[in-house]
Amino acid sequence: MPGTSTLRQRATLACLLLLSPLVLAAADDRASFSLGTAFSYQGRLQRDGRAAQGQFDFSFELFDAAQGGRSLGRVDRLDVPVRQGGFVAELDFGRAGASSDSGWLEIQVRPAGAGAFTALEPRQRLAEGRGALCTVDSDVLINGTLGVGVTTAGAPLHLPAGPDAEPGAGGVLVVGPVAGENLAIDRNEIMARSAGQPTTLYLNNDGGTVIFGGPIDIGYQVVEQSVFGVGVAVSCPTGLRVLGGGCRSADAGDHLLTSRPSTSGSGSGWLCTYDDDNDSELTAYAICANVQ
Repeated sequence: MPGTSTLRQRATLACLLLLSPLVLAAADDRASFSLGTAFSYQGRLQRDGRAAQGQFDFSFELFDAAQGGRSLGRVDRLDVPVRQGGFVAELDFGRAGASSDSGWLEIQVRPAGAGAFTALEPRQRLAEGRGALCTVDSDVLINGTLGVGVTTAGAPLHLPAGPDAEPGAGGVLVVGPVAGENLAIDRNEIMARSAGQPTTLYLNNDGGTVIFGGPIDIGYQVVEQSVFGVGVAVSCPTGLRVLGGGCRSADAGDHLLTSRPSTSGSGSGWLCTYDDDNDSELTAYAICANVQ
């Protein structure tokens, strides 16, 4: 760089459109447009402690590490206008840059057409910019597949397998506010949640047939309780409801008086009573399941 002048950077990232190539079309008469691997880089450049002004040449090279590492591509932008330190450069490192989980951008700069480039340090990590929000103020039609978090889309909408849906977090697809009531879906689970806790999942609540193509696991259990006396009751585990039950006496001469479901508070179970005067061993059974 001529003289003792120095260049320094203060860089900020604009919305990074590091997406797989998609063809998008507005639902009205506006022209089609596409979002590819290109994105805009917005930064600020200082020279001798003051905001730079004028025309500058920039060289942008994307690496897979903060230092050293493998180059993912290089883009030169010449004669870029810098106004009060601010500049914008359109960059496109192709599929190699778009498919990497993170990248570090090394920037070199010089006054337009004047000598060697000066490297600006440190490299800028692009992974932070991928969390930026991008909005489209119109209806969008996707004429092809849409992949989110996958290398190649194999369905009209293709999502990755994880993370697993848990009561307080997770899920590949979340419908509703993350901290409120939502429906979370992962590769093998659909979970209704409310404020970090599981809640009721309704299927065709207003009518219609729900068809299952295989066995249904409703938490089926058989529990029993035995005592000596004239009556015995057994309770279902917490959260399960009684579907049926039965009674048994060790004395074949006992006569069964009561065999029915029983409720106590929010719990349920099965009640048995006999006309036994000899206090023989009685057993009550309850069939319990996770049903309402």
